[in-house]
Amino acid sequence: MPDQALDDLRDLLIDAETLVGAYTAGYSEESMESLRARLKATQGRITEGYAKAREQVVSGSKRAEDTEHLRSCEVLALASGIGTLVGALVDRHKA
Repeated sequence: MPDQALDDLRDLLIDAETLVGAYTAGYSEESMESLRARLKATQGRITEGYAKAREQVVSGSKRAEDTEHLRSCEVLALASGIGTLVGALVDRHKA
């Protein structure tokens, strides 16, 4: 994904430079519209890629938080179980 984003940014820059150059060179309106369409398409792909990357980062962050919470519960359950066993053994040993 990062390589594709860089390629899209390069394409966007090339299209923008071409568009600016076209104004000074006197290109036809059809070619200008074509360049604008390419520019918008590239911009759309970059925006879409950014949104996907952002979703993945947020999703990864939530999974990390969920995993930490799950681990904490597992440790608490394990400690509780060990405490119960030790208590039962001590109680049995006293009897």
